[in-house]
Amino acid sequence: MKLIKYLLVVLPFIGCMTDVKHSKKYHNDINNANTAIAELLKSHNIEYELKADEVVAKLKNKIHFDSRILPNNTPQDPSCRLDLKITLEDGREIMESFGDAGETIKDAKINNIQNFVTNDFHVIINAFNDTVDEQILVEEWTINDIDYKVYIGNFGVKSTCEFNIPDNTFEFIEGVIKKQKFEKDYHWVRFYYGHLNKEHAAHEFIIDNNLNEDATNEITLLPWEKLDAFYSIRCFIILRRKISTHNN
Repeated sequence: MKLIKYLLVVLPFIGCMTDVKHSKKYHNDINNANTAIAELLKSHNIEYELKADEVVAKLKNKIHFDSRILPNNTPQDPSCRLDLKITLEDGREIMESFGDAGETIKDAKINNIQNFVTNDFHVIINAFNDTVDEQILVEEWTINDIDYKVYIGNFGVKSTCEFNIPDNTFEFIEGVIKKQKFEKDYHWVRFYYGHLNKEHAAHEFIIDNNLNEDATNEITLLPWEKLDAFYSIRCFIILRRKISTHNN
């Protein structure tokens, strides 16, 4: 089981890596992030309602996407950031952001949506629909005496070079999560590490939108390769309580 888990988190999402970049519809709608997300839902046979300022995904647990693309529209720096607010039925909000660049601002926007697909999309639609597909791994963990289904996304990798992810990276993530005092129906985790020119460029361990400072500091203790280049990895996880207090 450990080997299967490791292969899942380091291999790319073969089935969805071209969802955005090779779709004319995404190219046409990329200026409106909510419309692009609505098209993602449609392509995965998920019912939705596209409103003026949000997309409502009609999963077993209905969720609302409110998304914005914020461009840095200068010739020297065609880059932008995708911000997402995902509102749950209990009113809590998952906050996620993806920054990227491209040869043009349109390319950067497409890359932002693709990053969302690669890192978060399948975790979200499966966690809130109580389903499983080949893009994620689902396990059952007991945390704070509560049983959770754990929807584990792939390691989203960006790099300008070949590098090796430390073998114990996922074990580190799992260890931090299992130490938490979780009690709600849902919890979510984002792990990120960025490396540039033999230095730790950025790193964070986010739990329910909050920075876990101890875990964030411990990320740098993993045996990262010191390379004269850029690389980063990101992992997104959602935990769903097996017996919901709201009977969801």
